[in-house]
Amino acid sequence: ALAVGTSAELPYLVIRAIRWFTPHAPSMLALVGFWCSFARFVLVALGCSLAALEPLRRAFAYWYRRQRLRGLWLLLRQATPELVLAPPGSRGLDLLAFDNTWERLHQRVVDIRDPRTDRRLVIARPAYSSPENGVPRRRSSSAVGCRTVSRTSSPSFGSAQGSGE
Repeated sequence: ALAVGTSAELPYLVIRAIRWFTPHAPSMLALVGFWCSFARFVLVALGCSLAALEPLRRAFAYWYRRQRLRGLWLLLRQATPELVLAPPGSRGLDLLAFDNTWERLHQRVVDIRDPRTDRRLVIARPAYSSPENGVPRRRSSSAVGCRTVSRTSSPSFGSAQGSGE
């Protein structure tokens, strides 16, 4: 709207120049000049307002997307309680939280993706899951023969560390 409004100024200036230098210009030219001036005035103000309201629109869009993901997010948090660091807040507080909308949406998306990633770490690499880390080790058939990598040694297959024993 801002670009259209500022570009409407050029025909207005041309019409003003024609009317200034030619005393017998048609009256229709004055009407077209008026509407170009009116369009410029309205569209420039509208364009500036839209630019000022864009951050609010974006924040609302992020808030709306976060609310749409709440059901899936709660189901995944209930399905993987070992990954929950803090209990979810109430629905009312979640609805009223408009601060840091992008960060909150990003955190919810990360929380939804984490069970898939972290479950692989817990089952496939039981060296990461230990009582020292606060996560109990699991014995799983998928954990036997898994590849484990430590920072000091080369990768090994089926070692005592990798099998969960």
